[in-house]
Amino acid sequence: MRSAAVLLLTGLSALAQMKPASKPAPAATVVGTPTAARVSWQTLSDLEKGFDARLSSAGGADPMVLLGNTRGLCLNGYGAIFTTDAELIGTPRITPFHQQITPAEKADTHKRKIEHLPLLKNAMLEMMRSAAAALKDLPASDQIVVAVRIFYLPWEDTAGLPGQILMKADRQGALAGNIQVEEQ
Repeated sequence: MRSAAVLLLTGLSALAQMKPASKPAPAATVVGTPTAARVSWQTLSDLEKGFDARLSSAGGADPMVLLGNTRGLCLNGYGAIFTTDAELIGTPRITPFHQQITPAEKADTHKRKIEHLPLLKNAMLEMMRSAAAALKDLPASDQIVVAVRIFYLPWEDTAGLPGQILMKADRQGALAGNIQVEEQ
């Protein structure tokens, strides 16, 4: 037993003295990349949390439901992008205690979602303005994009409801309220 331990220690010390393998050279070097605007992670995090709070409180007693936290990132030479997934309302679900969605519930769900659509758009417009003001280190010509994918259950009537809303403007335009809105 003692000789096995000595043999193991000898082997480990021999391995420790071996020359490490050389590291391969990087595959490619990007030349001519524009200098990145410095946006702190804290600024992005604050904007993400602010957008989550806006969406969660929109609708008052009938709030929207976030299906995850807002994610924000800055792309060098492009700007800032914020995305999230949400439900316009807390949609009724089939459960062991509620085994079918009635036609009246389907109609009410659709009506409430149509009513909440302007609330979502207003929250997104506020986010665009907040992001433009907070991201003052971005060049005025860099883009700010806010995208919300809207979740629906298979039984829902989605007539008149988009699957995604995207708002986009350069930082200067967002500050001025010149924001392009696209519903898909």
